[in-house]
Amino acid sequence: MSIKEIDPITLKQWMTEGIAILVDIRETTERAVEKISSTHHIPLSTFNPADLPVQEGNIVVYHCVAGKRTAMADSQLTSASPGACDVYHLSGGMMAWKNARNGVS
Repeated sequence: MSIKEIDPITLKQWMTEGIAILVDIRETTERAVEKISSTHHIPLSTFNPADLPVQEGNIVVYHCVAGKRTAMADSQLTSASPGACDVYHLSGGMMAWKNARNGVS
């Protein structure tokens, strides 16, 4: 299974509806500068699937700065996610999220 892409507008809608869980795979130093509210933080360097806060039927969406890291970690992230979950990455990452004016903290 390959990781799918999601745009920031659709992701924001899914998060509002409570069906998507957004996981920030950036490193702690990057997250300290800015973050998307209501995300879970699991740095890719120490990624442990057991830390994923998901339930069957949730949509898991990963993000990094620009989308390259999540695309490169495709097989690691999809194989780690529970089988019943759809797995996506935020196309364009944090930069696309900000450009869509979704807000960061």
